[in-house]
Amino acid sequence: MPHAYQPPQRRSRLTRRGRLLLLFTALLGLGLGATVLLPLLSPGEAPEKPRQLLIPEGWRAAQVYAAIDKE
Repeated sequence: MPHAYQPPQRRSRLTRRGRLLLLFTALLGLGLGATVLLPLLSPGEAPEKPRQLLIPEGWRAAQVYAAIDKE
């Protein structure tokens, strides 16, 4: 019999450094996921509707800037 049956080898075990790295990566992923999802899921304030400023024809730039600053 040329090829004898060999049972599957035992899985390799993680080292302490590997386990710490895996734990750190998992915690980092959870933190990033929470950081992204919480603002999306929380009911926020409605965005402010943009206001319009009507500038009459013939106004000079200084008048336009003064009108904007009043707003």
